[in-house]
Amino acid sequence: MSRPLWRNWTQARVGLGRHGSSVPTEQHLKILEAQALARDSLWRKWETDAIENFLRAEKIPSLKVETEVHDRQQYLMRPDLGRRLTRSSVEALKIWQHGGDTELVFCATDGLATDAMDKQLVPFLKVFLPALGQEAFFQQRPYPFVLLPFARVATADAVATALQSRLSVIFVGERPGLSAHDSMGIYLTYQPSVGTPDSRRNCISNVRVPDGLSYEMATQQLLYLIRNSLRLGLSGVDLKLDLNLDSMRSLP
Repeated sequence: MSRPLWRNWTQARVGLGRHGSSVPTEQHLKILEAQALARDSLWRKWETDAIENFLRAEKIPSLKVETEVHDRQQYLMRPDLGRRLTRSSVEALKIWQHGGDTELVFCATDGLATDAMDKQLVPFLKVFLPALGQEAFFQQRPYPFVLLPFARVATADAVATALQSRLSVIFVGERPGLSAHDSMGIYLTYQPSVGTPDSRRNCISNVRVPDGLSYEMATQQLLYLIRNSLRLGLSGVDLKLDLNLDSMRSLP
């Protein structure tokens, strides 16, 4: 049986063929493999050494703090705990806040896909950080980077509150599926505070090379959002992402 043409344009499991009442054995084995990769990405512990070493080499101040989650099982069963920082972490952030420019804070968490952080974060930052340094709002002072194992998107609100940041950006491993077990999402929030609704966030999804959004396109989109969020003083449903690449590259 020849390969259906549309399978050249999508990773969705379409046109798999059939053998009797089921799919061919080869496709069945690929589905089992995808399930195993998704489970591994979901359950594997996030080792932060690579990102910490990278940030240190780039002279970017970083701090690793803790949520109220103790292990992966609890993380999956208690999303509320993953949104809250421990008291000692809040105090550490408040002390750390006096060390530099915290108007904008970057956060990173393994989320639901550890593979996403391991495979996508550092390569993305190698593209993003040089472009960030060319922005008019960037005052040649590196913004802090907070590492948050076992965190949810909303944990960035707690970080920003402790640091008195005007804008937060969090990189997070997206929920793995049968087509993607290593996809990274990016969320931006203006004037974040504990309890901020999701309607006040902007999301860039499926940053995943080579099959998802490229690092270059994700960089342009994120810089566009940061630039205009700071300029207009808003984010979320009130801040629309202009998908015209020339517009994203030009300063307002």
